[in-house]
Amino acid sequence: MFRNFGFVIWNLFVICLPAAGREFVIWNFHPGAFPNLYLHPPIHLRMPSFPSQVTLKNGSIITIRLAIIGDAPELIDTVSRYIADSPFIPMLPSEFHPTVEEEEAWIRSFVDKANSLLLVAEHDGRIVGNIDLTGSPRAIMAHTAMVGMGMLKEWRGLGLGAALLEAAIQWATDNPILEILWLQVYTANVAGMALYRGHGFVDHGIIPRYFQHEGQYHDCLTMSRQV
Repeated sequence: MFRNFGFVIWNLFVICLPAAGREFVIWNFHPGAFPNLYLHPPIHLRMPSFPSQVTLKNGSIITIRLAIIGDAPELIDTVSRYIADSPFIPMLPSEFHPTVEEEEAWIRSFVDKANSLLLVAEHDGRIVGNIDLTGSPRAIMAHTAMVGMGMLKEWRGLGLGAALLEAAIQWATDNPILEILWLQVYTANVAGMALYRGHGFVDHGIIPRYFQHEGQYHDCLTMSRQV
């Protein structure tokens, strides 16, 4: 996540109605334009409808839907569990300890930004995975979003990752703001790299020894795709 080091981004203001199938209204403005706030006609877009359902390789039916604020407690539990049993998430279990209020704020950050998305995957009403597109808050990079995804161990290898990724890519393709999705992945994560390449992501370069854990170093591959 990029931080704001004293730069103020004035030229992008977004008013959005993020519910499934609702219409977004996007306005551009500059503070010097007051009281003539709106400099350009708004962009109207209609986003894909959620929830959607997919059938996995084991026959389980998964519901993919937009995350809501009320998901915070369960999402904390799910993410805590998959961080603990995944070798390819660059975060230690001890580093993930948000309060419910902090998790609610994190979810709200996706709801409030028209270039960002947070989806959860549910089975029998329980969250088993999620994917997020974190759109850049900076005007010159607002057309880009970073991909993050995770799921419980027992749901890996069943096609859930592909289903989540396809839903996010379709949303991004239909979003007139976004043009580029990008991500970083451990080069030891062979299955992950194959998944991304199979969905149009291309390699851009490797940073050697980028990840370090318990004396072991791992290389990092950056990938992206156009939408």
